[in-house]
Amino acid sequence: MTDTKTELSLTLSERHTADFEMIANGGFAPLTGFQGSEDWRSVCETMRTASADYWPIPITLASDLDCAVGDVVSLTSDEGKPLGRLTVEEIYERDGRKEAEQVYGTTDDAHPMHLHLVQFQILHRQGFNIPAMQSGKLELVGKLRMPADNEAGWKDTAVVNPGDVLTILVRFEGYTGRYVFHCHMLEHEDNDMMRPYEVVPVVVRRDGPATTPKVD
Repeated sequence: MTDTKTELSLTLSERHTADFEMIANGGFAPLTGFQGSEDWRSVCETMRTASADYWPIPITLASDLDCAVGDVVSLTSDEGKPLGRLTVEEIYERDGRKEAEQVYGTTDDAHPMHLHLVQFQILHRQGFNIPAMQSGKLELVGKLRMPADNEAGWKDTAVVNPGDVLTILVRFEGYTGRYVFHCHMLEHEDNDMMRPYEVVPVVVRRDGPATTPKVD
């Protein structure tokens, strides 16, 4: 008996489109696709994939699409651009509460976060909606809280409190490419609690505001 594969279509959200593009262009290396349940669980618990590669944040494709293992899904970006096709290898339910607590800092731990090679200033702190985060959406809530007097000035480390989003102003000069930030608690740093990010050049236009290049 031959398995029947159904071809379906799915329009990705802005977030999932960005994740897809980062996977495709190697920006999320060593990831080669959206993570399955084994990788998701390992990343939440150990900040590593099931194959022991360091990766601190789950990259999954959440959808209510009615599909089955083996189905082929044509993907379209949030702007209507065809992205490609994927074959469904696994369907599983994420534990959103576990992910929010273990990955996004909704526990009682505060983290002194450090940015390499640059200085920054704290703009403000604000809470976020935990149930919304469990569904993959960052929704800020509550009033903006300005930094304390002892947090004024330029620095390379600041405390991120549980349940908070810390907004900072960073000055990048003379360098584009990949940077990294990490927790300065020794046991967290030793267990690779880090995250890379990429700085891209600003395009200055005489007839309009400065823009950043779009990734095709």
